[in-house]
Parts: sequence; structure tokens; C-alpha cells
Amino acid sequence: MIFNLVRSLRPYKVIQFLVYNNLDWENTTYILSKFSRKLKFQTSLEPDQDSVLCVNISNKQAATIMMKVAENQIEGLENIQNLDFTEQNLASFPTQIIKLKNLTHLNLENRNLFRVPTEIGEFSKLKILNLKQNELNRLPSQIGNLKSLTHLNLGKNKLIELPIQIGELENLTYLNLEHNDLFEFPLQICKLKNLTTLGLNGNIITNLPDKIAELKNLKILDFRESLIDQNQIQTIQKLLPNCEIKYSRTDDSNINYTNLAYKYHKAGQYLYAFKAQEKALAKTNQHSSDWFGLSFYALFVGKPDLAVKAALKTLELSPRSQSVESNLALGYLLTDQYPEAEKIYLKWKNKYFPDNDDLCDKIFLDDINALEKAGVHHLDFDKVRKILAE
Repeated sequence: MIFNLVRSLRPYKVIQFLVYNNLDWENTTYILSKFSRKLKFQTSLEPDQDSVLCVNISNKQAATIMMKVAENQIEGLENIQNLDFTEQNLASFPTQIIKLKNLTHLNLENRNLFRVPTEIGEFSKLKILNLKQNELNRLPSQIGNLKSLTHLNLGKNKLIELPIQIGELENLTYLNLEHNDLFEFPLQICKLKNLTTLGLNGNIITNLPDKIAELKNLKILDFRESLIDQNQIQTIQKLLPNCEIKYSRTDDSNINYTNLAYKYHKAGQYLYAFKAQEKALAKTNQHSSDWFGLSFYALFVGKPDLAVKAALKTLELSPRSQSVESNLALGYLLTDQYPEAEKIYLKWKNKYFPDNDDLCDKIFLDDINALEKAGVHHLDFDKVRKILAE
């Protein structure tokens, strides 16, 4: 049997199955009724014809069971077009649905998802994708393969960037990115020439590019709860005279830039991490931990002089924060002051910093490896490894 499962409706769960030819009514009724005494069946056509079976489920548990039934019969449901998982308990993205190549609507809102598999790009017929209110911090590049997509809801996640391929969604008209952790306006959005609605409210964007004027069909631009100043909004309004811009200004008093810097760095967004740490420092000014963070992130963005300055400032404010000397040594190395760096490595070799439980040698090597992984190299790194290995 081939089913077409559509969105559930309130106040009852209504799951509609479109069945083609030779439906075994007796067996199907038995399977469905087995899971709930409250199931009601209504057929609009005679058996052995194209028939519609409507199942009204007033029991939430029955609805969950029904979804599991559908999953167990996934091989026979290739023509499903609509799936709504909003009231199903999912531990991860339901990869079994990847086989449903004819999906046009997929709702995975508020399912506590941490990742979207690369196979998402196989839904070539998908038109509406709702991933709102999950735990996503990035998307696979394969999302750019969804050429039929018109609506993409990514609101209330933890996105710090968008893949470049998002600009390949040529039919996209609606894009919701509200309440994420976007630090800059994603320029690839400007390639979405058919976009009519764009939601960016509640992000950390502080500047808007003039390139946004390329979105000629934009009708609604949401920048409420924005860090963007009024003058920029007025400039954008002139560039997009036919667009309704929803705008309200907020401050960054509730934004934890230190946590954001860590998140950006972990995701490989080193410049964003550095900028976020600068903002954290601007809010606290004399907090030693923020100087400590700045000394580390500066190493990854070609600012070793600043790393040295920030590390020394950390020690001035908090003499016990001696693990910052790893950043100080690397700053010296990257500014070609090897003798100064060597003093630090020899001083702490086979010892422990008072503010860290790891052996200093491990910290030194981990930091060098992290820099090399980020594309920062120096000939003296191997000299340090040799010192620590002796």
C-alpha cells in the first residue's frame, strides 16, 4: 500500500492516508483498531478503487503509535508527501524518512535536533521545511540541493553561520532566521532573488550590507530586537522602498559574549570568536578572564602582538592565572621572539599551572595543535615540541 500522510489537525489528530488500488480493508482496519479503541474510519470510495481513509485519533499515545507504524512500513510509503513530527518524541533526525523522495512538506519543529544529516539534500521535491526551535548550530552544505524549496524556517536555533549553498535555493520565498546566534548578515542570502519574507530578529547582527538591495522582491524584513542602529535601517529602507521593515532597537546587556566567543571558536569561526570576545571585554573592561580569552582568540586571527598584550594584562590583574602563559609564549613565537617563548616552556616543563589541572606540556602542545589545525603555522612550533619531548 502507498500512503500519503498529511499534517495533523486539532482538536483531533487527523491523519489522512491516500491509498491506491487493492486496499486490504479488513486487514488495515484490524491493524489500526489494534492500537486505539477510539479510532473512527470513514471511506469515501469503494474498496479496490482509489480510496481515502481518514483516521481520527483523540488519544495522543495512539498518534505516536500510528507514526511508529508508518515508520515500520516505510518501504511501502514511498509516495508520502507530507510529514509532521511536531508531537512525536524524536531522539534524532528520523533518517528512515530519507527514503521518501516525494516529500514536499516536512515539519520537525521543536524536536531537540542537534544536526541535520547530509542526506537532507536528497529531498529534491521538498517545498516546505520547518526546523524551528531545535539545537542546530550549522547546516550541511547539501541543503543547497533543495531546489524546489519555497519556505525554510530555521528560527530559534543556535546557528552561527549559514552554508554558502543556501544562496542556491532559487525558489525560496520565505526564510526565517529569528533568534539565532548570527554575528553578521549572511551575504549568500542576497542571491535569493525570489525572497519575499526574511526574518532576522533577535540575532547579534550589528551591520547591514548595501548588497541587501539586491533582494528586489522582498516585502517583509524583520529586524525587531535588533542591535542595528536606526540610521542603518533608514538607509536600507531607501534601498528597498517597497519592503516593510519591522524594527525595534535593543541593547546587548543580556548577551553573554564570552559564551558566544567560545561557541564561535569551537565551530571554527575564529574571527567571530575574536570579535565576540572584544565585545565581552568592552562590557567588563578590567575582568581578567576576558583579557585571558582575548589573548587566546587573537592568536587565531593574526594578532599575536595583541595576544602578548592581553596575556600580560591578565597576569597583571590576576597573577594566579598563570596558564595564560601558554598564550603569551605563542604570542612571542608568532612575533619571532623565540628566546622569550623558550623561557616560558622551560620554566613550566613537566609542571602544573596553579589554575589548571592539566600538565603544562599537554596544554602547550594542545594549543599548538589547535593553531595548526586552524591554519596558523610557524617553524618554531617544532622546536617547542622538541623541547617538551626531551
